[in-house]
Amino acid sequence: MEKRRFEYELNFQEILKNPVRLFGWVFPIFIMILLAVGVRYYMNVGTMGVKHQPPVNDSLFAFQDVAIKRGGVIPPVDLKLVKEPTQELIDKGRELYDANCSSCHGAQGNGDGAAGTNLEPAPRNFSDKEGWTNGRKFVDMYKTLEEGIIQNGMAAYEYLKPEDRVAIIHYTRTFDEFPEVTDEEILLELDATYGLSKERVESNQIPVKLAIKKVVKEFDEEFDQTAKSFWENSKSETGAQLISENAHDPVKVLKTFFYSGISSDQSEFIETISLAPNSLGFRSTVLRLSEAEWSALYDYLTRVANLRG
Repeated sequence: MEKRRFEYELNFQEILKNPVRLFGWVFPIFIMILLAVGVRYYMNVGTMGVKHQPPVNDSLFAFQDVAIKRGGVIPPVDLKLVKEPTQELIDKGRELYDANCSSCHGAQGNGDGAAGTNLEPAPRNFSDKEGWTNGRKFVDMYKTLEEGIIQNGMAAYEYLKPEDRVAIIHYTRTFDEFPEVTDEEILLELDATYGLSKERVESNQIPVKLAIKKVVKEFDEEFDQTAKSFWENSKSETGAQLISENAHDPVKVLKTFFYSGISSDQSEFIETISLAPNSLGFRSTVLRLSEAEWSALYDYLTRVANLRG
């Protein structure tokens, strides 16, 4: 009896005759799917709907420090070499090109260097006579090496000696036919703009961040030698006591006025501190000082500011 009933339940012909029986099979499957969807939603409810954005580099905050460079006397360039380069100069240009340019522009100047694969626009193909940003004349190419073309990803090579830049250009010009270098171009454009025929003296150059560290170190040494000593020897004075009682950082108070000085009268001094006491190293209790106490504080910090002469 049970066997016949089971066969009847699986008899799809009977199900088609009576579709209501189909619900008995579909309902459990529907419940299982609904349950699975609910569990998945619950497990991912913390992350669903969250749109992840890649970090954006704001060019307003981009900073590229200068390179360290030793100064000295830059010898003049023999202008004859600009028009009639020696083989020695061209060979030197090849070495400099391979070291500085070939990674982007390619060994043969076709713009197919490995480092320039992802650059947009692609590095210059020196055999292509069209689309040069600064032009193909000798002075135009020198300008490119001197200033770079930042929007195209072309770095400036101002750190190279002028004669080295001339050598690179002459070697680059071996890749194709370029405009002839004229005497007018050499004298009226190249030399008049960049002073190649004149000896130049360049100062040493250090990165900005390193310069800041050195300046801060010098200021700190000056502060330790003068203001800190003054503070230690004058702690019994009313102004020093007021700083100790009303400053969360007495050293910050001293440094602020030691470095920036006091160029205002007492009323403006009081207003400045009252507007932002915490940023200057004071507690808010400084706002409750009497007129006499403000005068003592003003006189003391004026003496601190005058320590730098």
